[in-house]
Amino acid sequence: MPTESAPRAQKRTFALHDSLIQALDQMVTSGVAPTKNAVVERAIMELFSAFLQRRKAADWKVAASNPDFLKDIDLVAAPPQGKRSKQPAGAAR
Repeated sequence: MPTESAPRAQKRTFALHDSLIQALDQMVTSGVAPTKNAVVERAIMELFSAFLQRRKAADWKVAASNPDFLKDIDLVAAPPQGKRSKQPAGAAR
């Protein structure tokens, strides 16, 4: 993802169908993005973000069926045994 400290963009050559070239032109003309490069970068970033979300969801699905993972979650979520809160008496919890 581009940032101020990101390395300079690198030139690449890709073959696109005429309809996609027309779509790029139309998006730039309509102000969706300032340049064709910006349209392509945004499209790749959005597609990559969706890919990462799907991959994370798949990882969580696998983890949800792992008994050791579920035990760890229960241990982390459970309040400590035999320990009392150090809140002053009468304080809202």
